[in-house]
Amino acid sequence: MWARYSYQKSERRRMEETLATLARVQREERMRPAATVEATPDETINETRDMFDSELPRESLEAIRQAVGKDFKLMELLFDGDYVKAIVSTDGQSVQEFTQRRGSKKVEGPAPVNLIGDNPLADSLYELKVADLSLLPKLTKEAVERAGIAEGKVTSARFSYQIIRYKGESPTWTFMVERGTPPDWQYKFVTFDAKGKFKSIS
Repeated sequence: MWARYSYQKSERRRMEETLATLARVQREERMRPAATVEATPDETINETRDMFDSELPRESLEAIRQAVGKDFKLMELLFDGDYVKAIVSTDGQSVQEFTQRRGSKKVEGPAPVNLIGDNPLADSLYELKVADLSLLPKLTKEAVERAGIAEGKVTSARFSYQIIRYKGESPTWTFMVERGTPPDWQYKFVTFDAKGKFKSIS
Protein backbone atom coordinates (compact mmCIF):
# COMPACT_ATOMS: atom_id res chain seq x y z
CA MET A 1 0.00 0.00 0.00
CA TRP A 2 2.72 2.49 1.01
CA ALA A 3 4.87 1.52 -1.96
CA ARG A 4 1.99 2.19 -4.35
CA TYR A 5 1.18 5.52 -2.70
CA SER A 6 4.82 6.56 -2.84
CA TYR A 7 5.04 5.60 -6.51
CA GLN A 8 1.87 7.51 -7.42
CA LYS A 9 3.10 10.56 -5.53
CA SER A 10 6.46 10.52 -7.31
CA GLU A 11 4.78 10.04 -10.70
CA ARG A 12 2.46 12.99 -10.03
CA ARG A 13 5.41 15.16 -9.04
CA ARG A 14 7.24 14.13 -12.21
CA MET A 15 4.18 14.98 -14.31
CA GLU A 16 3.83 18.40 -12.65
CA GLU A 17 7.49 19.15 -13.37
CA THR A 18 7.04 18.05 -16.98
CA LEU A 19 3.99 20.27 -17.44
CA ALA A 20 5.77 23.26 -15.93
CA THR A 21 8.68 22.71 -18.32
CA LEU A 22 6.27 22.34 -21.25
CA ALA A 23 4.59 25.63 -20.37
CA ARG A 24 7.94 27.42 -20.21
CA VAL A 25 9.16 25.93 -23.50
CA GLN A 26 5.93 26.80 -25.32
CA ARG A 27 6.03 30.36 -24.01
CA GLU A 28 9.69 30.82 -24.97
CA GLU A 29 9.02 29.44 -28.44
CA ARG A 30 6.11 31.84 -28.91
CA MET A 31 8.18 34.82 -27.77
CA ARG A 32 11.21 33.92 -29.90
CA PRO A 33 11.61 36.33 -32.84
CA ALA A 34 10.57 34.92 -36.19
CA ALA A 35 13.25 34.17 -38.74
CA THR A 36 14.30 37.29 -40.61
CA VAL A 37 14.08 35.70 -44.04
CA GLU A 38 12.46 38.13 -46.46
CA ALA A 39 9.33 36.64 -48.00
CA THR A 40 8.13 37.81 -51.39
CA PRO A 41 4.45 38.71 -51.90
CA ASP A 42 4.02 35.52 -53.93
CA GLU A 43 5.01 33.42 -50.90
CA THR A 44 2.58 34.96 -48.42
CA ILE A 45 -1.14 35.57 -47.98
CA ASN A 46 -3.07 37.74 -45.54
CA GLU A 47 -4.45 35.04 -43.22
CA THR A 48 -6.88 36.35 -40.61
CA ARG A 49 -8.85 33.24 -39.64
CA ASP A 50 -8.89 31.93 -36.09
CA MET A 51 -6.62 28.91 -35.79
CA PHE A 52 -8.99 27.24 -33.35
CA ASP A 53 -12.28 27.98 -35.09
CA SER A 54 -11.83 27.62 -38.84
CA GLU A 55 -10.59 25.29 -41.56
CA LEU A 56 -7.05 26.67 -41.14
CA PRO A 57 -5.75 23.68 -39.11
CA ARG A 58 -7.05 21.21 -41.70
CA GLU A 59 -5.63 23.20 -44.62
CA SER A 60 -2.27 23.61 -42.88
CA LEU A 61 -2.07 19.90 -42.14
CA GLU A 62 -2.93 19.09 -45.75
CA ALA A 63 -0.06 21.35 -46.89
CA ILE A 64 2.25 19.47 -44.52
CA ARG A 65 1.00 16.12 -45.82
CA GLN A 66 1.85 17.18 -49.38
CA ALA A 67 5.27 18.46 -48.26
CA VAL A 68 6.08 15.09 -46.64
CA GLY A 69 5.21 13.47 -49.95
CA LYS A 70 4.79 9.90 -48.70
CA ASP A 71 2.88 7.86 -46.14
CA PHE A 72 3.67 8.72 -42.54
CA LYS A 73 2.56 8.37 -38.96
CA LEU A 74 2.40 11.18 -36.44
CA MET A 75 4.18 11.55 -33.14
CA GLU A 76 2.72 14.97 -32.37
CA LEU A 77 0.54 17.72 -33.78
CA LEU A 78 0.79 21.24 -32.37
CA PHE A 79 -1.65 24.00 -33.24
CA ASP A 80 -0.56 27.50 -32.24
CA GLY A 81 -2.10 30.82 -33.19
CA ASP A 82 0.78 31.43 -35.60
CA TYR A 83 1.58 27.97 -36.96
CA VAL A 84 0.80 24.26 -37.25
CA LYS A 85 3.64 21.87 -36.49
CA ALA A 86 3.73 18.13 -37.18
CA ILE A 87 6.34 15.64 -36.01
CA VAL A 88 6.15 12.71 -38.40
CA SER A 89 7.82 9.39 -39.11
CA THR A 90 7.93 7.87 -42.58
CA ASP A 91 10.03 4.86 -41.62
CA GLY A 92 9.11 4.07 -38.01
CA GLN A 93 12.75 4.59 -37.00
CA SER A 94 13.18 8.37 -36.96
CA VAL A 95 11.05 11.51 -36.88
CA GLN A 96 11.15 14.86 -38.64
CA GLU A 97 9.42 18.18 -38.03
CA PHE A 98 7.35 20.13 -40.54
CA THR A 99 5.88 23.59 -39.87
CA GLN A 100 3.22 25.56 -41.71
CA ARG A 101 3.29 29.19 -40.53
CA ARG A 102 0.28 31.49 -40.70
CA GLY A 103 0.19 33.39 -43.97
CA SER A 104 3.00 31.40 -45.59
CA LYS A 105 2.48 29.37 -48.73
CA LYS A 106 5.58 27.26 -48.06
CA VAL A 107 5.98 24.50 -45.50
CA GLU A 108 9.19 24.53 -43.48
CA GLY A 109 10.99 21.22 -43.14
CA PRO A 110 11.93 18.55 -42.83
CA ALA A 111 13.93 19.40 -39.72
CA PRO A 112 15.58 16.63 -37.67
CA VAL A 113 14.21 15.82 -34.21
CA ASN A 114 16.29 14.23 -31.47
CA LEU A 115 14.46 11.48 -29.61
CA ILE A 116 14.96 10.78 -25.92
CA GLY A 117 13.89 7.87 -23.77
CA ASP A 118 14.09 4.11 -24.12
CA ASN A 119 10.59 3.26 -25.33
CA PRO A 120 10.20 2.03 -28.92
CA LEU A 121 9.26 4.85 -31.28
CA ALA A 122 6.30 2.82 -32.54
CA ASP A 123 4.66 3.21 -29.11
CA SER A 124 4.44 6.96 -29.65
CA LEU A 125 3.15 6.99 -33.25
CA TYR A 126 -0.45 7.15 -34.44
CA GLU A 127 -2.33 7.34 -37.73
CA LEU A 128 -3.36 10.73 -39.12
CA LYS A 129 -7.04 9.73 -39.08
CA VAL A 130 -6.95 9.45 -35.26
CA ALA A 131 -6.67 13.26 -34.98
CA ASP A 132 -10.24 14.54 -35.36
CA LEU A 133 -9.71 18.20 -36.19
CA SER A 134 -13.45 18.86 -36.19
CA LEU A 135 -13.24 18.76 -32.36
CA LEU A 136 -10.97 21.81 -32.13
CA PRO A 137 -13.64 24.58 -31.93
CA LYS A 138 -15.75 22.73 -29.35
CA LEU A 139 -12.82 21.67 -27.18
CA THR A 140 -11.23 25.12 -27.34
CA LYS A 141 -14.38 26.64 -25.85
CA GLU A 142 -14.70 23.88 -23.24
CA ALA A 143 -11.04 24.18 -22.25
CA VAL A 144 -11.44 27.89 -21.51
CA GLU A 145 -14.56 27.23 -19.44
CA ARG A 146 -12.95 24.43 -17.45
CA ALA A 147 -9.70 26.33 -16.85
CA GLY A 148 -11.63 29.12 -15.14
CA ILE A 149 -8.96 31.74 -15.78
CA ALA A 150 -10.48 35.22 -16.06
CA GLU A 151 -9.91 36.51 -19.61
CA GLY A 152 -7.95 33.35 -20.38
CA LYS A 153 -7.75 31.98 -23.89
CA VAL A 154 -6.39 28.92 -25.66
CA THR A 155 -2.96 29.65 -27.11
CA SER A 156 -2.04 26.14 -28.23
CA ALA A 157 -3.48 22.67 -28.68
CA ARG A 158 -1.33 19.55 -28.78
CA PHE A 159 -2.37 16.07 -29.92
CA SER A 160 -0.02 13.28 -28.83
CA TYR A 161 0.34 10.38 -26.45
CA GLN A 162 0.76 11.39 -22.82
CA ILE A 163 4.12 10.72 -21.18
CA ILE A 164 2.46 8.56 -18.53
CA ARG A 165 -0.42 6.45 -19.81
CA TYR A 166 -2.08 3.08 -19.47
CA LYS A 167 -1.76 0.43 -22.16
CA GLY A 168 -4.37 0.90 -24.85
CA GLU A 169 -4.97 4.61 -24.16
CA SER A 170 -5.35 6.82 -27.22
CA PRO A 171 -3.48 10.05 -27.92
CA THR A 172 -4.93 13.07 -26.10
CA TRP A 173 -5.73 16.70 -26.80
CA THR A 174 -3.93 19.06 -24.41
CA PHE A 175 -5.03 22.71 -24.54
CA MET A 176 -2.94 25.44 -22.97
CA VAL A 177 -5.16 28.19 -21.54
CA GLU A 178 -3.32 31.29 -20.37
CA ARG A 179 -3.63 34.95 -19.51
CA GLY A 180 -1.15 37.76 -18.93
CA THR A 181 2.62 37.82 -18.89
CA PRO A 182 5.18 37.15 -16.13
CA PRO A 183 5.05 37.92 -13.29
CA ASP A 184 1.25 38.15 -13.65
CA TRP A 185 0.94 35.02 -15.75
CA GLN A 186 -1.62 32.28 -15.25
CA TYR A 187 -1.90 29.06 -17.21
CA LYS A 188 -3.55 25.66 -17.07
CA PHE A 189 -3.45 22.56 -19.24
CA VAL A 190 -6.84 21.00 -20.02
CA THR A 191 -6.74 17.46 -21.42
CA PHE A 192 -9.32 15.48 -23.42
CA ASP A 193 -9.15 12.02 -24.96
CA ALA A 194 -9.07 11.53 -28.74
CA LYS A 195 -12.87 11.57 -28.92
CA GLY A 196 -13.20 14.78 -26.92
CA LYS A 197 -14.07 13.40 -23.49
CA PHE A 198 -12.66 15.49 -20.63
CA LYS A 199 -9.77 13.88 -18.73
CA SER A 200 -7.96 16.33 -16.45
CA ILE A 201 -6.78 19.85 -15.59
CA SER A 202 -3.28 20.62 -14.35
